[in-house]
Amino acid sequence: MKARREALSLSQHSLAALTGLSVSTINHTETCKRSSDLDTLEKIAFALDSDVAKLLAEGYKILGSDTGFIREILADNVRRLRQKHGLSQTELALKSRLSLSTVQNVEHARRSATIDVVAALSFQLGVMPHQLLQKEELETKQD
Repeated sequence: MKARREALSLSQHSLAALTGLSVSTINHTETCKRSSDLDTLEKIAFALDSDVAKLLAEGYKILGSDTGFIREILADNVRRLRQKHGLSQTELALKSRLSLSTVQNVEHARRSATIDVVAALSFQLGVMPHQLLQKEELETKQD
């Protein structure tokens, strides 16, 4: 999507104006940080003189080549679940037997987490380790 937008010499702001969507929605769709509904994708595809299938194909290429994407998913899931459980970063670190800086680095997607860190966090947050790496909404074991 970004390549097509730039090929047309459009900024995110101008694409937002053309589509009637917010700049935030354009940004999150372009960077694959959030799932977009079909209506949103159709508006963007129309404005870019493209089609939804081409936009989705480009999105999959981004996901496969962006090594930081999985860290962002992990960061979002850990932060959301920590807050849902009413824990501070310090409390989660203590309960998980991790350093505060490790929890902070995970939540800010600064560094790759080891499988041991993912396992320790998942145990304290009530989910299976692989669930912390999935983009969809999580349900904890306590729910």
